[in-house]
Amino acid sequence: MLNNFWSMLASNANLDVDSLYKSGVMTSEMIKKTKRKFKDLVNMGIDKRNCNLYYIYANFNKYVLNSIDIYEEYIHKMKQIKSMNKTIKENYKDHMN
Repeated sequence: MLNNFWSMLASNANLDVDSLYKSGVMTSEMIKKTKRKFKDLVNMGIDKRNCNLYYIYANFNKYVLNSIDIYEEYIHKMKQIKSMNKTIKENYKDHMN
């Protein structure tokens, strides 16, 4: 659906404004749902140890929203979580020995 909107927008041949508008509205709704779902997952605390969530959301921001700054912010958060998980794992191993 997203690709359809962007490809329709990029092509100049036979541009159907009504179809483009409908596709744009659907794309906008998908973006809103994705952002809302991410916020819900963060509010539930799923993000605390799951670095994949930030990786996926970072790429969503980079490739769908074309926002490199937000992409870098979420990649940074992902790396922080990876580092924290590694530290926790090492500390756990130290206490078990």
